[in-house]
Amino acid sequence: MAPQTDTCQVHVPAGRAVGFGGFLWWESTRGGFSPPGSVAVKFGGLEGTPPVFSGSEAVLSDSHGFFGFMDLEGATVTNDFAFTSITLTGTVVPQYTGNGTENYIAHHESSMQLFYTTPETNDPGRFVSLVPVHRPPKIQVVAVSPDAGPMLLMEGQVGRTTVVECSTDLVHWTPISTNVMPATVCPTCPSVSVTDAAGKGSVRRFYRVFELP
Repeated sequence: MAPQTDTCQVHVPAGRAVGFGGFLWWESTRGGFSPPGSVAVKFGGLEGTPPVFSGSEAVLSDSHGFFGFMDLEGATVTNDFAFTSITLTGTVVPQYTGNGTENYIAHHESSMQLFYTTPETNDPGRFVSLVPVHRPPKIQVVAVSPDAGPMLLMEGQVGRTTVVECSTDLVHWTPISTNVMPATVCPTCPSVSVTDAAGKGSVRRFYRVFELP
């Protein structure tokens, strides 16, 4: 089974603007100086328009005392957006010290946050949430019995109705099983066994599975 992926969903409160803030910094001696470098940001699974990191800088000290991303901030947005990952790429001036291998630790205040400002004195509530990404169903042939035919294992989402179809030419498809995926011992990977009795003795047989709306 592939690992479950989560989507970070941001619901911007009415009348507010949301942006990123913070810094991500790793250090050895903390010493040295670094001219500012550029930061490129790539969102995975992006929906909507996210805040940009226009005020961000990449750093690498001339003594290799620290490196990372400073002032992770920029413009804010008033619309909702969602994403599954963020990749930050910093471009800095090369620094050569001949120090050999060095050990780095994250700065104890290193973090990146989503924020919005408000004149209210009470907390209006959470506006960022993690939601599991819907994973499509999958099917595999686990055995072939000369008496019963191909035996299949179908995996999907609990409570969703799934349909298994078969074909001999990948053009014409015939439904052979419809199931509501049950809750199982493994709550994230419910499965159903399906036997294709009509496939006994078939030289070539293809299968696919899909969920009903």
